Amino acid sequence: YSDLLNKEVPELVITGLGTIRDVNVFPGGWSPTEWVLREQLSTVRGAHRFQMGGEAGRAYNILWHTRYYLPGYQFASVLDFIDDEPIEMRRTVDPRTGEPISTRADQQIWEAAAFFQDDWKARRNVTINMGLRYDYFGPYTDKHDRLRNFVPGPGTTIGQQIASGKVDVVPKGWNTDKLNIAPRFGFAWDVGAQGKNVVRGGYGISYDRMATVYTAGYRENPPLASTATLG
Repeated sequence: YSDLLNKEVPELVITGLGTIRDVNVFPGGWSPTEWVLREQLSTVRGAHRFQMGGEAGRAYNILWHTRYYLPGYQFASVLDFIDDEPIEMRRTVDPRTGEPISTRADQQIWEAAAFFQDDWKARRNVTINMGLRYDYFGPYTDKHDRLRNFVPGPGTTIGQQIASGKVDVVPKGWNTDKLNIAPRFGFAWDVGAQGKNVVRGGYGISYDRMATVYTAGYRENPPLASTATLG
């Protein structure tokens, strides 16, 4: 069974026929792990129901997915495929040595949050909800210091900094925003206090982390990896 999952079949692109490729890109894998600690307290004082809580989490994602560790070939026609005459070959290599490599990202991130909410029974038929939440999403780092990003170069303008910049190894994905303060407000009004018609409304701000898989694309970036094209 394992042999079927790890077939070393190269990608073949044949003009007029399409693409032939093993759906299980070899070598590859994905291993997400996440630890989360949460605590919440709730109490009622007169017409108020107070809630408060917090959480802290540590996410660790291993993404190992190298499309061109095995070479990919492109043929201009079926006859060229039969004659073994590709017009192009692609392969992921280490730019420092030129040797084929597999690419991997070992992503780590710290996250935390805290909130406070007051559900106030202002009248028998009116409830008001007020709350405040704080979120912290730390920057992504790589366990083995392989995180890459674009580093602007010298220059007095953005255009000059981009032109002189390069992709390089960096200690973290970005500078963390520590001002993720999210107010919440809502209400429920039982019109006529008969339980037949209720008007509800609310407003709130929410924050979320950047998608994990998207940021893991750095594993194929220079200076530690690159897709070479020969043809």
